Amino acid sequence: MDFFIKMIWDSEVKRWAAVGSAGMGLVLESDSFDILIERVKLAAPEMIELNFKYKGPINLHFITERVEHLESVS
Repeated sequence: MDFFIKMIWDSEVKRWAAVGSAGMGLVLESDSFDILIERVKLAAPEMIELNFKYKGPINLHFITERVEHLESVS
């Protein structure tokens, strides 16, 4: 079963956020991309089991988006 995790960098707060695909209920934050990946790998199976009643192999697809806030452009 495939699940998609959107990894978003917010330059204003200097944090990564992970948001799981619809119905998954996964939302996590961290200052470190690598630590956030590990947290998602630990939390996702439990969230999938709780919300989808599924126990089996899963594929986590990490999609990265980086947002940079610029005050002005010359």
